[in-house]
Amino acid sequence: MCGIAGRILPEYGPVGSDLVELMDAQSHRGADSTGFAIYTTPMQRGEKLRLMGFNRKNLDADLEDFRHILRSHGSDFIETPEVDASSTVHYSVRMLIESPRDVEIWIKEADLISER
Repeated sequence: MCGIAGRILPEYGPVGSDLVELMDAQSHRGADSTGFAIYTTPMQRGEKLRLMGFNRKNLDADLEDFRHILRSHGSDFIETPEVDASSTVHYSVRMLIESPRDVEIWIKEADLISER
């Protein structure tokens, strides 16, 4: 089943906690094609991402897996990821990363990993 939710902020704000709440509200819809898109002013260096997960206990392992994927594509964290501490069940992480060598290939490989 499909579910769509959106949040538009008129200024910078707590996007992570809002997205966790939206994700939680739609958890009964199933995990197929789960994802988020956040648009903002382009950065001069790198990309800004949010990593979200359903199980906070997996946070450290998920960040290590993500870093491994980044490095295999010529990227890495620009700064230490910031974890939203508002939930003890889910998690949201704000990251600044170097742009991967080939974003299209990186996205395709990330999609293959998420289908496992």
